[in-house]
Amino acid sequence: MLLRLLCFIGLLAFGAISVQANDAPELRPYQVQLRVTFEAHPALSPMGQQAVVAEMAETGQRCLGEMWQTEILLEPPLAGDLPAGLERRMAAAAQSLAAKYDKLFSLVVSVESEGFRVAGLEWDAATQQSGLPTTAYAASREELATALWQVTQQAFRPVAVIAGGGGNVGLLARAGELPPPDADWTPQQSGRMWEPFYRFYGPDLKLKKIQPVPWTFVLVDKLMRSYGQGKVLSGLRDPLTRRRQRTDVVALAVAPHGFATELRLVSGPKPQAGVEIDVYFDLKTPLRLISDRHGSATVGRDPTHPHPWIHIRSGQEILAKLPMVPGLHAVDILELPDDSLRLRVEGEVAFLQAELMDAVARRATLMATARKRLKAKQWTEVSDAIKQVREIRKIEEFAVQLEAIRINGVESAKVARDRAAEARIKQLCVDAKELIAVYLDPDKVRQLEEELNELRKISEENAKAEAEAKAK
Repeated sequence: MLLRLLCFIGLLAFGAISVQANDAPELRPYQVQLRVTFEAHPALSPMGQQAVVAEMAETGQRCLGEMWQTEILLEPPLAGDLPAGLERRMAAAAQSLAAKYDKLFSLVVSVESEGFRVAGLEWDAATQQSGLPTTAYAASREELATALWQVTQQAFRPVAVIAGGGGNVGLLARAGELPPPDADWTPQQSGRMWEPFYRFYGPDLKLKKIQPVPWTFVLVDKLMRSYGQGKVLSGLRDPLTRRRQRTDVVALAVAPHGFATELRLVSGPKPQAGVEIDVYFDLKTPLRLISDRHGSATVGRDPTHPHPWIHIRSGQEILAKLPMVPGLHAVDILELPDDSLRLRVEGEVAFLQAELMDAVARRATLMATARKRLKAKQWTEVSDAIKQVREIRKIEEFAVQLEAIRINGVESAKVARDRAAEARIKQLCVDAKELIAVYLDPDKVRQLEEELNELRKISEENAKAEAEAKAK
C-alpha cells in the first residue's frame, strides 16, 4: 500500500495522472485475446487443435496468473503469403476489437518438414502499433503449446505511463503490481528500453491522435516493483516536455526481433545519397556506413550493444546524433535538413582556402629565396623577391572575398529561415578568417624588409669605412 501511494504521489507531482488516465494502471490486468490459426494439414486435426488450445489456456494461467485476462480464439487458416496474411488479419481484428482488448496476438501454426513453425504478431491498443513478427519451432505436436507461448512472450510489449520530463523520468508499468508466477513475464525490468508515445485528447476527452516521440527511448536503471526510473536517450533537445492538458504519455517496451533496420535518409521528397553514418556500438571506433542512391543504409543488430548511437555527417558537419535500436523497426526514416546552402558556402570557402594555400606557398618560396640572397648580399635580387611577395594577394583581399561569401550565405539562410545553416556558415567563415590571419601575417614581410634595410645599411657603412681606411 505504501509503495502504491509513493508511486501515485510521484506520478501526480509530474502530472502523469490525468482525467484520461485510468486509475491505478499498476493494478489493472491486461485484457488479451490470442487468435490462433492452424494450417489445414492432416497432422493438425480439429481435435488436436482443440487440445493445443486447452493446453495453452492452462499454461497461460500457470505462467501469468492475474496479470493477464486471456481469451484464446481459434481462427480459420490464412490465405496467401504468411507475413502479409498475418498483418492483414491483425489489422482487421484491431479495427473491430480495439475498445475491448489491450493486446491482440495473431498466431499461426504451419507444418514444416521436421516439425511445426509458429509465427506471431502483437498489436497494442494504447499506441495502436503492431510489432514485428516473431517465430519459434516445435519438433512435435506436444511442444506446440509451449512454442505458441514462446512466440507470444517474444512479441509481448508491456505498457507503462511516463511521469516527468527532461533527462530522467518515471515509468509506472501496467499490471506491475500483479506479478506473474513466471518472473520472465514481469513487465518492469532493470535495463529494459521503452519507446514513448503522446496520446492527445479532445475537449470531449475522446482520443484524437497518437504520436510517437521520434528517436527517443527511456532506459530503466532503477526499480521499485511496478515503478521504475529511467534515463532519456534522445536525438531531440527536449523530447518529453511537461504535460499539457488532455495529453498523456505512455511507453511501449522495446522488443527488437529483426536482424537489422533500414535507415532511410531524406530531405523533403528527395533521398540523401552519399551521407556518412557513423554507428557507435561502443565508445571506440565507429562503424562507417554510406547511404546509397536511395538514401538507405542497413544497420545490423548487435546483441551485446543493443542501442547504439548514430552520427549523421555531411562533410565535416555532424547533422544529427541519435539513439537507435536496430531490429526494432523494419525501416526508420530520418528527415534531414536541406544542407545544400551550407555545402555551397563550404565549397566557396574551400576554393578560397585553396587560393590562400597557393599564395602562402608562393610567399614562403620567395621569402626563402630572399633570405638566401640576403646572406650573399645580393641586394638587387633581394629587392626583386620582396617586390614579388608584395604583388601576391594581400590579407585584405582575401578578407573582402570571405566577407562577401559570408554575407551572401547568411542572407540566403535568413531567407530560407534556416537558423542552423546560418550558424554553421558564420562559424565556417570565422574559422577561415583565422586561417587567413595566421598564414598571411604581413608582419613577416615587414620583418624581412627591416632585415634587408638594416643589413644593407650595415654593409654600406662597412664599405664606406673600408674606403676611408684605404684613402688614408
